[in-house]
Amino acid sequence: MAQGIHVVLVVNDEAAHWQGYRDRLAANDGAASVSVAVPAGERRDSILAVLGDKVRIVAEDPAELLAAESPQLAVITVPPLDSPPIIDAALDAGAHVLTEKPASVSDTVLEPLARKALACDRHLMLAFAGSQQPAVRDAARIIRDEGRLGTLYGVTAHYIADQARIRDVEQLQRRTGSSNTWFFEKRVGGGGHLSWLGIHFVDMLHVVTGHDVVEVSAMTNVAGGQPIDVEDSAVLTLRYDNGMLASLTSAYYLDQHDVADDKQALFKVWGENGWLQIDPHEGTPLTCYSNLPAYADQPRERIDYDSDFITGYDTLMHEALLAAAGRGDPPTSTLDALQALRVVHAAYRSAASGRAEPVPARGEWTLP
Repeated sequence: MAQGIHVVLVVNDEAAHWQGYRDRLAANDGAASVSVAVPAGERRDSILAVLGDKVRIVAEDPAELLAAESPQLAVITVPPLDSPPIIDAALDAGAHVLTEKPASVSDTVLEPLARKALACDRHLMLAFAGSQQPAVRDAARIIRDEGRLGTLYGVTAHYIADQARIRDVEQLQRRTGSSNTWFFEKRVGGGGHLSWLGIHFVDMLHVVTGHDVVEVSAMTNVAGGQPIDVEDSAVLTLRYDNGMLASLTSAYYLDQHDVADDKQALFKVWGENGWLQIDPHEGTPLTCYSNLPAYADQPRERIDYDSDFITGYDTLMHEALLAAAGRGDPPTSTLDALQALRVVHAAYRSAASGRAEPVPARGEWTLP
């Protein structure tokens, strides 16, 4: 990257994955300088030590810092309840935004910010690192660009994490960087597993298939019996704009205390001419089959990877910096962000009502 940009990093005491953003801004030459809005304490000391000479200004109030600095990119990781006013201030400062998902407690809160970002030609990017993995991009190429599966019929997917983090604050901190339990509080986080982790797969489903959800039926549960007011288990049936159906299970089921083995995932797509399967979390091989004549000599393909889910965060940061500098497309678009959150909250409405719920079309506004 020939020339880096100025970035503002916004972190608070309940921020998730803040170490990852810190480390990637320090390592990537695309960030030439970084100003930081973070409360005083050990977290601030750590950020400043790792960023080193890149640090320009340190402050506590993010809105004041954004207004004073006018950065090209704001990187925001705070709980969903706290995110919207900071995103708004960043857009007012003329910055593109990369923010930890889900970015707000509901899609109706995010929609005005998405409209504002589009109106001022800024990118509002959610941290959908899953879609930046090589396996997911290869799946999109095979299905969307090469059309090996033909018309898509259906998808099944699951993303399962550890129940242990709900019960054990130490486990929660090891996995997220935050010991605060907002992940399990509707008022602060907007939802449970589906909002925090399942949303990765909602986005991946769109990226891989190229289609948008038009209707959701869902059931949710607190399978582990913990005293939380959000779901630790959700099962969704999704109808897409081409008629394709998908099933998604999003849940904390595992009882794992080993951080290296705290998730299980699967993603399989069937079409009129074949199928494709990946595990988007562990970086295991992509396998696919096509009966099209062009692939008669090799109807099956296997692609191996030496990377895992974390690799997607490297690509996410790199491409967000390039996009903010005007030298590339954003890793995820503003409307991608809004549509993913719309699907999540349509699922919550469906679970509450017992009925299928519609999802507004991409680019359609629901608020005046």
